[in-house]
Amino acid sequence: MMQEKLAQAPASASGKGPMLLALRGVGKVFSNGVTALSDVDLTIREGDFLSLLGPSGCGKSTALRLIAGLATPTSGLLDWRGSSSVDRSN
Repeated sequence: MMQEKLAQAPASASGKGPMLLALRGVGKVFSNGVTALSDVDLTIREGDFLSLLGPSGCGKSTALRLIAGLATPTSGLLDWRGSSSVDRSN
């Protein structure tokens, strides 16, 4: 499993709209013990354009499955438009 820290993009003119989605401390560990994501923080605002880039196995698909509600995080909080749908912060 690859462990990499993602660089934060510089602030831009986008992202001034209301918050659509926030991930706070989100992690995913599979039943076989493989850690796919660890302590991910991300805020997406109306008007943002987002691209997930990285090498094979870094967690892009897992992150998208969590955002789409197709998988459940093992830690952290997913907040959709101000409504916390999943809170695994404990």
